[in-house]
This record gives sequence, structure tokens and C-alpha cells, in this order.
Amino acid sequence: MTVSPGQSLLHYRVVDKIGEGGMVTGDHEQAIDRLEELLSIPAMFSAEVLVADPTWRDLRAHPRFQTLLAKHGSSGTLEGSG
Repeated sequence: MTVSPGQSLLHYRVVDKIGEGGMVTGDHEQAIDRLEELLSIPAMFSAEVLVADPTWRDLRAHPRFQTLLAKHGSSGTLEGSG
């Protein structure tokens, strides 16, 4: 499936599974690469989803992940937890 700039995806769970590819193999760099692409297109997927979803727990301390969250408007902490 090809996604063009400006194209919306209807459900973030579909996008979510695309991003999880690197997490399954333990390749955090690949996972962050995919997340950067996913966050650059209009979809029901956001930095706040990355912070709240335990799927991304192993990336939370990664410097590139923290940069990605900051770039897309997240403090990197769950609301009320820090």
C-alpha cells in the first residue's frame, strides 16, 4: 500500500501495526524510522498514542524516540504521571 502526503488513513490500529514491525524483530532503529514516517501523514495516530501504548515501552528511553515525541508535540510522559 502506498500512502501519499496528505492522504488520511482511517484507523490508527492499521497504522499502529505497520510501525510495530521493528519492535517484533527488536530493531528499534527500524521501528523509529517507521514511526517517523507514520507521524508525518494525517492519521488517527499521534505521539500521545506512542506514550500511552505499552507496545512502545522499550523505545521510551531511546534518544531518537524522545526527539520524535518532542517534534510531534508530546512531553513523553503520560498525563498526570510526571
